[in-house]
Amino acid sequence: MLSDGMNHNNALAMRSAPVLMRNLLRMLLLGLSLLAPSAAFAVAGKVAAVNGQITVAHASGVAQAVKVGDAVDKGDTVSAGPNSWAVLSMQDGASLTLRPNAKLRIDDYVFDVDNPKNGRSWLTLTQGALRSITGAIGRMNKDSYKLVTPTATIGIRGTDYDVDVVTDNSQPGLEPGTYHTVNAGGTTLKTQQGDIDVAPKQTAWTSTKPAKPRRMTRQQTSVWSDIGKFDLSQKISSVWDGLHARSGDGYTLDPDKLGNDGPKVRRYMKAHPENPTRRRARAGGKEVSGGLRQTPAPEMSALDMAGRKAGQEADMSQKLQHGQWAPGGRYFKPANTDAKH
Repeated sequence: MLSDGMNHNNALAMRSAPVLMRNLLRMLLLGLSLLAPSAAFAVAGKVAAVNGQITVAHASGVAQAVKVGDAVDKGDTVSAGPNSWAVLSMQDGASLTLRPNAKLRIDDYVFDVDNPKNGRSWLTLTQGALRSITGAIGRMNKDSYKLVTPTATIGIRGTDYDVDVVTDNSQPGLEPGTYHTVNAGGTTLKTQQGDIDVAPKQTAWTSTKPAKPRRMTRQQTSVWSDIGKFDLSQKISSVWDGLHARSGDGYTLDPDKLGNDGPKVRRYMKAHPENPTRRRARAGGKEVSGGLRQTPAPEMSALDMAGRKAGQEADMSQKLQHGQWAPGGRYFKPANTDAKH
């Protein structure tokens, strides 16, 4: 009888062995997944700030209102209602700011600090105004970044820029199309007919008709004044200040905000410094050390134009007066003038 009992127990143990092995294997795989790089499993970003009606439609088709701290991921479409805005903080240190009635789709978003070539920041803006301050993906592999609109594609060179997609004739002086300006860094605005490089303070636009991008007219640049005034009234810059480092009139990546990935990104940035190029002087401009001085023109950032229209400078200690503009947003009195302040 004892022998029969032992044989029975041995048989049960043998039958249980595969189950135990499978459970051990599952535990091992789980442990390895926890040790794997977080980028492979992290969501694309989260909501850093929100005001008004902001919704996210997930790839599954389910739409819901969002709050601060909610995740956004690949396949999500983020929409802002009237008089609403949101700032998305992305996993690579970038931020995306949606203004009223904007609609942005996250086509793909991958941050791999150890393999920058695997990074992807692919976005589609179908309507409304967006400010994009790029992060480590754009800094470590610029070819991995693109923003698509109904009429153009924007590529970057390490950048802080604004774009407004106008879909109807509701904005005076603006026909449907894509309107674009750069605050820091540089971009390339592309259509099937050609492309144009956009430097800080410069503007460009494309219509819905097939054509190469071209510079915006003085009347068209009023769009940046309206957007800048909205940003100032909502104090959105306080959110950007918490996410990024200052760069002239704009913002740039702050590796210290990337946690454990920060030191790796900083080492990469030190080993691959940006190479600022001297821009060609245009009529009325003069090449100087550190960049190009120009007389005031339509090519002003959204915040500058808003400050000028409101009778004050945005993010500067002095009021905007007559004079010349130098890169970085510093205004100074012309050397040859008798004008009194």
